[in-house]
Amino acid sequence: MYYRYFRGVIKNQGVPNLNNEQLKRMLDIAYFEGALNLIKDKQAKTTDNQESHKYSIDIINLEKHISKLLNYPYAKETPKSILNSMLSKSRE
Repeated sequence: MYYRYFRGVIKNQGVPNLNNEQLKRMLDIAYFEGALNLIKDKQAKTTDNQESHKYSIDIINLEKHISKLLNYPYAKETPKSILNSMLSKSRE
């Protein structure tokens, strides 16, 4: 969700004018969301309940980490508004 949006912005408009802190935040969001998607894919392919539960715990932890980076619950705020917030904070 966020990764695809950030990637599209960079591809179409170039790298946003973010300060170091906000650029790191954007890259961290993209990284952790990629890890989250990988674990969700693995969970969908498993038939073992114990392994699925382990993946559920990992998913919850990654969503919490991403939520902390977003300052919102995961997937509750649009990628555009998150990027706009990062751009505003970079101008301060």
